[in-house]
Amino acid sequence: MKARLSTYRDLAIEYFHLEFSDRPLEQLLLQCPDSFPEKMGKVIRLHHQTNKPPADAAAFIARLLKPRMKFLIVGQRDD
Repeated sequence: MKARLSTYRDLAIEYFHLEFSDRPLEQLLLQCPDSFPEKMGKVIRLHHQTNKPPADAAAFIARLLKPRMKFLIVGQRDD
């Protein structure tokens, strides 16, 4: 997928919200250390540069946030 970085970022964030969390990414990042927004930006840029689909970037972000959030979707439990 060849898209501008800003479009790619919007798509990755939308995929994240649809697939992995009931809450927006920006709201989740407020609960993380200050370095996390910069890290998420790097993840999105690297996935864009390597021509990965935005869904892959969203899944990688979810994997990074999961240990901190315990569960991302309201009502989801890890057993």
